[in-house]
This record gives sequence, C-alpha cells and structure tokens, in this order.
Amino acid sequence: MRSTINGNAADYACYPSVRQFGSHFGVEHLQRCIRQSNAEPVPCDLAVHVQGATAQDDECDHHVALLIKEAATMGALFDADRCVEQVAIDENVTRTANEACLRKLMTGLHEAFHFSKSAAVQFAVDSRHVGHAEIAAMVSLGATRIGVGIHECDGQGLAASAVQTVEGAWRTIGYCVKHPGVALDLDLFIGCTGQTHASFSTTLELAIANRPARIALPSCWCSAEQTLGESWRELAIERLVFEGYVYLGLGQLVASEDALAHARSANKLRRTLLGFTAGAHCDVIGLGPGAISRIGDSLSQNATELSSWTRAVHASELAVARGRLLDYDDIVRGAVIDELMCRGSVEIPTVERRFALDFPTYFADALARLAALEDHGIVARDPTRIAATSRGRGQLRMIAACFDRYHDTNTR
Repeated sequence: MRSTINGNAADYACYPSVRQFGSHFGVEHLQRCIRQSNAEPVPCDLAVHVQGATAQDDECDHHVALLIKEAATMGALFDADRCVEQVAIDENVTRTANEACLRKLMTGLHEAFHFSKSAAVQFAVDSRHVGHAEIAAMVSLGATRIGVGIHECDGQGLAASAVQTVEGAWRTIGYCVKHPGVALDLDLFIGCTGQTHASFSTTLELAIANRPARIALPSCWCSAEQTLGESWRELAIERLVFEGYVYLGLGQLVASEDALAHARSANKLRRTLLGFTAGAHCDVIGLGPGAISRIGDSLSQNATELSSWTRAVHASELAVARGRLLDYDDIVRGAVIDELMCRGSVEIPTVERRFALDFPTYFADALARLAALEDHGIVARDPTRIAATSRGRGQLRMIAACFDRYHDTNTR
C-alpha cells in the first residue's frame, strides 16, 4: 500500500502538515531530538523510509550511492540498541533501480542500521516499470510486502492502452504471487486520463481475482483532468467490502485476516508517516530528497531540491531543510486526529484523562465546526463520544479537519 509520507497530502499522516514546518528548524535541532530520543528509558524502535527523486537521471548507481551515504550519516546518530522494525522503499527508487542497485541499497541500509530479525521490508513498484528479475531480487532481499501501483496512463498524464495496462499489471502481479510468503498490496489509481468505467472495472476485478492483502484507491496525481469522482471510489469500496475486505478509511481496505483488520477490531490501529500500522510507535527516519522524519516530538523534512539534498549528503551532513518541534497543542490535537482517522471516533473521557483538560472548553473551536457536520448526518456526538456515522466513514478527513487549528491556512 502506498506510503503516505507526502506531508502535503491532506490525510493527516503527520500533524501538523509540512506547511507548518519552518526553516528555523535545522541540523542542530534534529541532532538534539535524536539524542533525546536515544536517552529515553526505553527508546522506541525505528522505521526507515527511502524516498527516491521524482526526476532521477539514468545513473541509478549514483543515486543509490547517495542514499547509502545519507543512511550512514543518519545511522551513526542512533544508539546501537535502536532496532529497525520496518523499511519502506518507494517506487521512485524501484522505478530506476536494477537488481544490482537494489542489492547495494539494502546492503548499505543493513550496514547503517541494526535490523530486527523480524523487520518488515516493503517495496513499492509501478507495474509499468518492473520485471521478474527485480521482483525476484526484492524477495531475495527480504521483502515481506510488495506494493504494486496500477495506472491507466503513462505517468506523464497521457492515456495508455487499456490492454497494455491490464496485461502489464497481470504480469507484475503474476511475478509477485509466485512468492506466497510475500504479501501483495495493490494501489488502483482513480482518475487517470482516458480511464473509463469499463477499464477501471476490469482493473478492479483483476485485483479481486488475485486476493491481495491490502488495496488502496488513491487519486492519480499525473492526470490533468480527473473524470472519475468520489462516486467511483465509493462503488469500488462497496464491491470490495462485499468480497470480504475491511474498510479502514482514506480509500484503504484490507483482507479480513490481515493484521490491520485485527488491529482495527481491537482498537489498536495506528497511523504513522508510513500509513496505517498494527505495530508499536516508531521513530521514522526519512532518507532521500523531500523525505519526512518524525523523531520524538519533532517533524522534519529533507531538502526537496535534488541539488540541495545532494550537496548536503556529499558533505556528510544531515539534509534537513525545515521542520517543527511539536508543542503541547500539536500533540493533543494530533492524538485526537489520529483517533478519528484510525477508529472513526474519539472517547472524550479518555482524552481528558490523558491530557488533564476539559474537552468542551479546550476544543470549543472544533465542536463549533463539528455542528455543521452533525446537521448533515456525517458525525454523531454526545457528552462522552464523537463518532463518524456510516455516512461519515468516507469523510474522516473532513471530521479530523475540525480539530486542525491550521486547517484554514492549509487549504488556501
């Protein structure tokens, strides 16, 4: 399932969003946050996200060498007892990295960090740009999940042949299902240029036939005009729920036997920069241009320009360009938003006990905004609980935005 590492997305993968990061947060701030995290009585585990450049040159060896160097610089700052429990390699890396590059990258990550024996390793791939050799290499490198993105356009906003799209997707999925020990996640992009009801329905049935562990329904970012609206997403969700999938929210569904489904039923589902998780809290280390990290109570982002990121990495410096130290209000509101995004509800007494506050007083602004959603049947509330209605399960972002004190500035 596609990582939600892009802080510009209004999905509250991080709160506050990158729009609230400042250039006053720099290398020294990040170093201090890492030292404080190391000094915790029981330091949390680590998760590593590797983000490739969106416009890489053809020299994948050069880019991978930079990612390895950045990993070494970051890894040296964390104590040896900090275990990596999760690794996510995004499709901007796998799009240009051949088998040899992938092996170099994983070797470099293992040298920079201490991996848990049970570390989850996820590779995201684009079905238009990966072959059997690359999938086999990922499996041999310890992949526990492979996320496949299925588009109906060529990546430049131009319509692709529906036949080629489906055939390419079949081949890539076929490569993955040959390895039953590796979970298959699918991103079915909606709103691709030239996409039709028939072509998307074919793609959806292709997904169902292969019974992936997780399915996401993101909007296609490269389309100039997205002709398929929320109604198509809602129809797809209904079809998948009928097939036994559990809807988590944000257009993401999982098989009923998946760990995320069990976590949701046990009220243990969480969200991080890497999306929904059933695991414990981790410090997230972002590697690559524009990557976001969350270390302790801080959020930071690497330089987004490839040249700036490259200069910092070459100099063995942290590539952080901006960030934010979370204040008390950020933490409180972030906790409420996380509850809403993961559970679709928030228990008011629990929040009051955890943060020693009076909920109606502290969140008077949010409750005023919620009134309109309540009138439209999107949310229901009483003195002890705020919850999305069945109609509101698809509107969790809208509900969460009521608790976002920066919402007006984030949407301008």
